[in-house]
Amino acid sequence: MRRLVRVAVVMGGFSVVNMTVGFLRSKYGAVVLGPAGIGVLAQATTFVLLTITVCTLSAGTGITKLVAEALAGRDGEKLRAVLDTVFWFLLAAAAVTVGVLAPLTGPLSGWLLGEPALSTWLLGVVVSIPLAVLAIFCEAVILGAARHDAYTRASIAATLLGVVAFVALTHVLGLRGALASLAVAALLRLACFAYVVREVVPWRPRLGGRLSRPILGVLLGYAAALLATGAFLELSNLGVRTMILGRLGAGANGIYQVPVALSSYYSVFFTNGLWGHLYPRMSGSLTPAEQSSEVEAALRLTALGMAGAAAVLVAAREALVVVLYSRQFAEAAALIPLYAVGDLLFLLSLVHVVAMLALGRLRACVALWGGFCLLRLALAALFLSPLGLRGPVVAYVLSAGLFLVTLLVYHRRHMHLQLTAPTRRLLLGAALLSAIPSLLPVPAAASALLQVLVTALWLLRALSAEERGLVVHYLTRLAARGLPS
Repeated sequence: MRRLVRVAVVMGGFSVVNMTVGFLRSKYGAVVLGPAGIGVLAQATTFVLLTITVCTLSAGTGITKLVAEALAGRDGEKLRAVLDTVFWFLLAAAAVTVGVLAPLTGPLSGWLLGEPALSTWLLGVVVSIPLAVLAIFCEAVILGAARHDAYTRASIAATLLGVVAFVALTHVLGLRGALASLAVAALLRLACFAYVVREVVPWRPRLGGRLSRPILGVLLGYAAALLATGAFLELSNLGVRTMILGRLGAGANGIYQVPVALSSYYSVFFTNGLWGHLYPRMSGSLTPAEQSSEVEAALRLTALGMAGAAAVLVAAREALVVVLYSRQFAEAAALIPLYAVGDLLFLLSLVHVVAMLALGRLRACVALWGGFCLLRLALAALFLSPLGLRGPVVAYVLSAGLFLVTLLVYHRRHMHLQLTAPTRRLLLGAALLSAIPSLLPVPAAASALLQVLVTALWLLRALSAEERGLVVHYLTRLAARGLPS
């Protein structure tokens, strides 16, 4: 677990900045745009994420792996071939995507945003796609070179510049400016990461660069599974939001954005470790015992961290909604406890998904992931009318819970990754603790206090002496040194 925590903390500087900036962005957007404006902006952002996922074929992880292999082998020719092939392929894919979507902004604006008058501004959103695609290419190259420090610096700079653009344009143009800021932020992000790439690898885009069919074949073959998983998730997100917007209105979509946004701020602390350490580690030559040990360490870190995060988040949920958004979003506080349970179950599932991808279990991974996304979408459609905004959250919890159980069974039967009894008890305890506010019929303040106390006692018992030392050491170092150099 030591290396897993180290990677999470090295990249934690960006996580802290991203969370802080996200809070400021949420507050400003809530005050200026209100629930309805936030709902429309969230819908546009989800659409962009889906389009980028399809356009890049979710190949970021594959690019990282190819770059890492070329650098490890000190093969400069292979590195140039990889970068030339991927760069020109992604640029062509982005150009085709813009060409297809640009003429459709009129009907898309009415269907996605519920505002046909925003079609011109949606065109600006579409323009952000090629910029974001090239930025993802640069990010993957930096991670492939294992330059987490450079990645963190570029991410921090891009995030800060992006929020400045958002505030300035929203102040002047309102919702239209907020939509336009998506393109400006994408341009700034590309500039930051392109600058860092110049330090990391001796490569520049060349007009004479050729596509390597073998490299493209490897990338496409590998990206197929990642594309399916990424596209399924973003499609389900877009589907849920579209149902909310269509049945309950843009204001309800803005309320739903609150737990979704909070989730994106803290979950990155866990996903950093999974993609930065667990994936490359599991991709190497490990014995079954070592593989099980890595998976257990990731599960323990996720369960322990999420239990603590959920306790703090739920206890302060009403204050957080008012401070980070406004009283207009007060209804969102009731969604946060249950959404935190869904996050815990989903992040535990993600540990198994990352392991499956690293070990080449691509077909099974796509099938199980697709089943989770489809089940979530179907349950959201079923529960939305009778339960209102709680419906999609209940759907998230149920589908993520079934997803986790299915993955545990698959790993045991087909991958021979055995979890020890203490780890199984830890996972069950974390899930029960996170569910306290949603299960107990007591006032919110009482359930929050009870959860904090019980979670604190549980963590003292569940954490091993080594884990307590690791947490204290790395948190102290991060606080003392500030952002990683």
